[in-house]
Amino acid sequence: MTSLYSQDGIYADRRHCHGWLSGSQFITLKEYYNDDDFQLAARWINDAWRRFYNDTGWLLSDRTLLPSGFGVAILGEGPLPSPSSTLLKISLAVAQRHGDKMLMARAKQALGKGHTQLQQRAFDYPSQVILLTEQDLTPSNAK
Repeated sequence: MTSLYSQDGIYADRRHCHGWLSGSQFITLKEYYNDDDFQLAARWINDAWRRFYNDTGWLLSDRTLLPSGFGVAILGEGPLPSPSSTLLKISLAVAQRHGDKMLMARAKQALGKGHTQLQQRAFDYPSQVILLTEQDLTPSNAK
């Protein structure tokens, strides 16, 4: 798991977490709810945040030959939503369901970055725009 754009890493986590999360949103019966699934998703989510995001933004890889230490505010999208948007969506859903204030704050902070890029080229980042329309980005201490 070395690159955001490979078929492993966040994309692998996205397939598993997102597929599991999508199914769990429609299943409300108690016998189908499994807290162990949420714990597994939380481990994947925390690992992805640790490896692919820092104070400078999203990192394109967790292993580079020449570490630059610089990240980007928003990752571009292709036919699929960007790995960053996918991680943000899953993080927000899990944080809300479990009341994880730290994960919620981290995801909202990352979601709020790149405002200038979005203003200039919103159609290049459709999943990021959708997430922004679904979220209240007001810091919890400001309410």
